[in-house]
Amino acid sequence: MKIEGKLPIHEIADSIRSAASGNQRVLLTAPTGSGKSTEVPGIIADLPEIKGRVIVIEPRRMAARLLAGFVAQSRNTPLGKETGYAVRFDTRYSTDTKILYLTDGVFQRMLQ
Repeated sequence: MKIEGKLPIHEIADSIRSAASGNQRVLLTAPTGSGKSTEVPGIIADLPEIKGRVIVIEPRRMAARLLAGFVAQSRNTPLGKETGYAVRFDTRYSTDTKILYLTDGVFQRMLQ
């Protein structure tokens, strides 16, 4: 189910890798469907120098759950292991989770 090479984000994947591996902040703006939420977290999480978790903030609970499920399936891993989510009243992640989709409210509570 991997969409490798078919999304516009793949054209700049090397630039994303070099920016993220250089401890730089990466700010992306691209049209809907470019692969920002589905492919970029995996590109960053797969870098050997990234030791922590990649957090993806989504405005809606449904989006966070669906994206986490889609990314887990495309990476051939069970949901809640490498890829997970945390939304109000529902979480599915573990200590091994590298890509975590959160709503902004859950993220704010984590920061407190």
